[in-house]
Amino acid sequence: MLVYRDPPRQAADDAITIVGLHDQGFDLEQLRPLEEVLGSRFRLVTPQAPRPVTAASRGPGYEVDGYRWYCGEDATHPDVATFGESLWQVEQFLDDVIKREAGRVILLGHGQGAMLAATMAGIMPDRLVGVAAIAGYVPEIPGWTIPAGDAAGLPVLLVHDPGDKELPVDGVQRTADDLCRLNAAVDLQEVAGASHNPLAAAPVVCGWLADLAPPPALGQ
Repeated sequence: MLVYRDPPRQAADDAITIVGLHDQGFDLEQLRPLEEVLGSRFRLVTPQAPRPVTAASRGPGYEVDGYRWYCGEDATHPDVATFGESLWQVEQFLDDVIKREAGRVILLGHGQGAMLAATMAGIMPDRLVGVAAIAGYVPEIPGWTIPAGDAAGLPVLLVHDPGDKELPVDGVQRTADDLCRLNAAVDLQEVAGASHNPLAAAPVVCGWLADLAPPPALGQ
């Protein structure tokens, strides 16, 4: 079971739900500032990673305690067991939300959350409206590849921070190529500072969402 934040829905509320996966060292509140940027057309549901992590264990330069989705030497080289377990947890969580929202669900992640989100684009493309991964990609895991299948035009936004020394751009490009081969509609964008601050990518995300889910015409 994942602890999560789910804003109350009003009776006449037809907002599209975005499930937001936070980065390691943070909690379910990390992506909450995106709500003000996204506006009332979207509601943000944020589950919390199950594994606590302390600032000291993250190394110099980190000042907050928080949670992580999986273990590993770094975000791009996940421990296979804990990465697989988190994928399963996220998939079960998404299934529950999708049932409540009649299929209108977008998945968004940052950092570790983006690694999971990008991977989920290849696992359940037929059940998501779109996937956005900010500073993340599908990690290379020995003996595992993105499941073969047709993504049927699933919109996928990959945001790369050109100043990020820990997240190689070739991993992002490889992910874009792999998802394109599955017939996903991939949009690869560069945003400076996005690896440390997901809000830096907000204009790009909002533009992508506007194309993905345009507002209703006046009078509708």
